[in-house]
Amino acid sequence: MDTEEQEYDGASTASLRQLFRYATPFDAVCMVLGFIGAGVVGGAQPCMMVLLGDLVDVMGLQAAGADMEKMFNDIAIKMIALGGICFVAAWVGEAGFKVSGLRQSAMWRKTYLSAILRQDIGWFDTNNPGELSSKIAESTQLIEEGIGTKLSLGSRM
Repeated sequence: MDTEEQEYDGASTASLRQLFRYATPFDAVCMVLGFIGAGVVGGAQPCMMVLLGDLVDVMGLQAAGADMEKMFNDIAIKMIALGGICFVAAWVGEAGFKVSGLRQSAMWRKTYLSAILRQDIGWFDTNNPGELSSKIAESTQLIEEGIGTKLSLGSRM
């Protein structure tokens, strides 16, 4: 058994409500924009496959001549437009989740530090004060990745 698995065996998991408890209305708007952007990118993938199939069909037409060139150009323009839409939607999606994740992570860090500062003086004897900053950064970075980048990638599928 891995040491990571042993470390987290007894740990309880947080609900979605607990995970997003520091989300402000602005963060919710950012996440909604992120979901919309991810949905557009995910929905564009089948459209790109259809356009690629049309492109292969047009390439199979050898006797069409000038018609073939016009159809090829039409499909190429549609692919370029779809690529531009995907680029913008992916950027909006990533930015929305990243901004929301960073803002919530900052709140988690503040809360974590406040909880540490409220501890009795004896608590600092058993815990190394030099390790506290790295502990805070490590713990909140995992949360930030989960509610930011990973959520964005997961919602695209």
